[in-house]
This record gives sequence, structure tokens and C-alpha cells, in this order.
Amino acid sequence: MAAITFYIALGCFGVASSIMGPWLERNGPTKAGLLGAVLFLAGNLITAVGIYVKQISLVYVGYGVFGGLGLGISYISPVSALQKWFPDRRGVAAGLAVSGFGAGSIVMAKIPDPLAAAVGLPMTFVILGCSYFVVMVICAFVFRVPPPGYIVNGLNVWAVRVDDIDDSTESEVRTETESDVQKLGLKSPSISQSLHFGDTANCGSSSNFDSLRPVHPFQQPMPPINVDENSASPISPISATPTMVPSAVMSMHTSRRNSMRSGAQTNYDPSISMSLMDSFHSREFRLMYIMFLGNTMAGVVIISRLANIATDIFGHNKGSASTIVSINGGFNLVGRLMFASLSDRIGRKNSYLIMLGSQVVILATLPIIMRTNTNWAFLMVVWILTSCYGGGFGCIPAYLCDMFGPSNIGPLHGVILTSWSISSVGAGLLFTAVYNHLLESGYTTHDGYIYSVNLYWILAAVLVGLFVTLFVRTGIRDRLLPNEPGEFFHIRIFKRILMVGRFGIRRMSKDQEQQAWNAYIMQRQLEEQGLGGGGGGGYGVQRGANGCVVKDDSGQTLDGEEKGCQANGFCKATAGTTKRV
Repeated sequence: MAAITFYIALGCFGVASSIMGPWLERNGPTKAGLLGAVLFLAGNLITAVGIYVKQISLVYVGYGVFGGLGLGISYISPVSALQKWFPDRRGVAAGLAVSGFGAGSIVMAKIPDPLAAAVGLPMTFVILGCSYFVVMVICAFVFRVPPPGYIVNGLNVWAVRVDDIDDSTESEVRTETESDVQKLGLKSPSISQSLHFGDTANCGSSSNFDSLRPVHPFQQPMPPINVDENSASPISPISATPTMVPSAVMSMHTSRRNSMRSGAQTNYDPSISMSLMDSFHSREFRLMYIMFLGNTMAGVVIISRLANIATDIFGHNKGSASTIVSINGGFNLVGRLMFASLSDRIGRKNSYLIMLGSQVVILATLPIIMRTNTNWAFLMVVWILTSCYGGGFGCIPAYLCDMFGPSNIGPLHGVILTSWSISSVGAGLLFTAVYNHLLESGYTTHDGYIYSVNLYWILAAVLVGLFVTLFVRTGIRDRLLPNEPGEFFHIRIFKRILMVGRFGIRRMSKDQEQQAWNAYIMQRQLEEQGLGGGGGGGYGVQRGANGCVVKDDSGQTLDGEEKGCQANGFCKATAGTTKRV
């Protein structure tokens, strides 16, 4: 009955981390760390009372509920803060943060037994609980979030490359740029809006893709499109939310821009941060949830049964099995650091593909290893599998931060950890049910078949996780580019987009991708100015087989005009006597 406490604690861990994530972002990591410390202390003290009076229900409430809640809040607090402090090394920061969670079991493994023998089990929980509380409180007071305008190695907290410049330089650039805008005859709001440092209060949100908002102060609403047919066509933007400084103007200040590297750039695709609710409901987050579920399921089940497998199947004694489990904890720790650091170099998605692919191979070969009783192969594959399991925890905070922005990392990280709770509780109970059923059917604990049967359905879950990982769109263009008519979805393979739909499979060339992206940018510009479809008496721009099609709100092509995209990606169509660009 005491083992049920573990399942309760893991369930409450997921609940606390998911529910308290938004609260953490609003109140900061210090308050969250203090709250977690208090709950964890209360859990240990209630558990001590429950053991002393021999009431298992108090153990469930103490260590299961209070301990699990405190653990969940304390887990996400440092992770959220570190993702903001180290935008240039998000993987390393996340790996170091979650490594503490793995290292704790190694450091404290040999302490509870001799302490319980000396002072008794109830006092063991009191002493350990108070010790944990002191350390957690000290750490909580150290937690901070970066100050406004924080930049490290030329990157702000959103990992966008911007370098700070002083007020005099800002004023000088603003004056020169506004003058050049007037010379070009381009309409633009005050350039000071695009050079206003540290102000992100205007980053609002609404629904669907309208909630996509700038994630750094240099990304401001899109410039209005010139409707004067005698003026030059605007320069095609490339970024999803270009600054108000036109490319033509910025080209006049190339030397200045290169010297001070201000944020007024137009030649990169910036990260896009979605609102919290849209992040929850996005396709990418759902796929990442399944991906993380598959990544953790094998590890959490194998770790919980490792000692039994070592003794029952491979003939290790208890001392040897204990050593194997301890070494396995070290590989868990190494995996968190290694794969998290590797993800900074090769990308988060590629890291998960490696981890999940390795787990698939190991789970497929482990039944054979058990049948042949090959001890060295068993140890090797189990330790590799555990490294991949730990690596999933190290990579997921940085992956979420890359995809949805640092302001959403706390809530999203908390919610996705519920998949680990599901793996721990659901997969653990299913494994136990199958295991006990086979024992009742006549098998013994020394038959490898009772483990192999369970490995098959775990393998299926990991395969699903590997499959959905392929469809996680990490690039901003992959996520925002609208589907073609009849297209089901698109995926990027070897730097090219493959479209799958009623037309079969079609490969998009680099030029077609650029034209489609520019058409999408123009549609966004029109929508923000009330000129796009649904904007009220305006024009909608759709991407057709031959380029761009300009339509009115009723969906009719204006004057039968259908023009291909020009070199800069913009379309021209005539509506009466007014030319819209």
C-alpha cells in the first residue's frame, strides 16, 4: 500500500506544475520557490506523523499530495528563470536545471537507511524535510528574472540578436530614418515606435494567428501599404512581422547598422511568440505532448523494474543490483546534460529523433537479450535507454521556449510534464496488471516473457512518439505558411517543403516557397490595416497556382484580374480606377 504514495506524488507533481505555471510567470520564481519549499516541508512533516500513528492515509496526503505539489512547483521555478537568463544556451541551462532533479536521488540514496536506523523512520522525515526546506528557501531567494533590456552575447531573452545602443544614437538614427522615409514618399508611423527599447506592453493577443505577436520591441505592427499608383512599390519584407523601417531606408544606413547592430533589421525570420491559450491549442504543442509521452514511458517503466530484472532474469544479487541502479541514475543525469547541450548544436527536434530512435532499437532488441541472457548487452542498452529518457527532460524546456517564447515556458512546461505523470502512473499500473496476470497464468518471476510482453506495447508507444516528432514544425515559415487548396499538411525534409494533399505529394521549390511567404506577409499587412478579406470592404490576397489572386470580401476576383507574383513577391490588380499594391 505504501507504493501507492509514489503514484499519488507523481500525479500531484503534474497537477501542480501545470496549474501553477501561469501563477509562476505572474509572480516570479522566488515566490514559487518559497511556496514549493513550504508545501514540501509540510508533506514531510505530515508523513512523519502518519508513520508515527500508523495511518497510511496521512502518508498519502503528506508525501503524496503535499509533497507532490511542492515538488512540481519547485521543479518548474528554476527552469523557467534559467531559460530567460541564457537565451544563447537554452539547452545547457535546461539540462543543468533538471539535472538537479536526477542528481538528488544519487546524492541522497545512502542517507535515509542509516538515519532511520539511528533516529527512527518518523524522525528521518522530520530531519530530511527540514534540511530540504533550508536549502530550498536559500535557493528561492537567489532566483531572479532578467531585468528589462537584458542582453547576453548580443541576444535578448527571446534569443533575437539585438545590441543595446545609447539614447543619443537612438535619437540620431530616428531623425535620419524619418527623413529618409519622407524622401522616399513612404507612409509610416513614427519610427520611434520601432526603436522603442524594452517596451513590450503593446504585444497583445487575440485569436488564431491574429494572436501571433512580436516577441521583441523591434518587431512592431506592419507598415501600411502605399496605395499611390505613382509611387514606387514597397520593398518586400521577409520577416513575419517586419519593423516599420523599410528595407530601402535601412540600406542607406548599412554601415551604421553593421556598426551598432540595432534591432531594426529586415533580413531574418524572427521567432514568433503565441498567446498562452493559442499555444496550448496549437498543433505543435499537441504533437510535442505525445512526443514527450513516448520519450518518458520506456524510461520510467524500466527504471522502476530495473532491480527486479537484474536479479530475476540475469542472476545478480541484491548488492550488485543496487549498484546497477545507482549507475543507471548516473546515466540519467548524463543524458540530461549531454542531449540538452547537443540540442543547442543540432536542434531540439533532431535530438528527440535520436533519443526516440535509440529507444525504439533498444526496446526491439531487449527481448532477444533477455532470452539469450547476455548480461553485458543488457547493461549497455538499459543505460543508453535511461540516458535518452533523461535527455528528454533536459531538452523539453528549451524546445518549448524556442517554439512558444519565454513568457509561456512556465505554464507549457508544467502542462507537458503531466505526460510524464501519465507515463508514471498509467504505464506503471498497466505494466503491473500485465505482470501479475502472467504470474497468475503460471509464469514465474524468472521468465523473461513476463517482461517482454510489456516491452511490446511500450515499443508501440515510443514508435508513435517518434512518428509524431517528424511532423513538429519548428521553422516559423513551416508553422505559419498557409496550406495550398487541397493540401492536408506540409513538412520540411532536407530543407525543402513537401506538401501532401488530394494532389498527392508535391515538392515546393525555394522560389515558390519565397513567393508563398511574401504573399502571406502581404495578406498579414492588409489584414492589420483593414484591407484584407474580412476587414470590411477591403481586399483579400490568396495564393493560387499562378501566384497571387486579389479578391474582394465576397471572394470574387477583382475585374477578372489574376496576376502572377512579381520578383519581390507582391501582386497588382486593378479595381476600377484604383490600383492596390
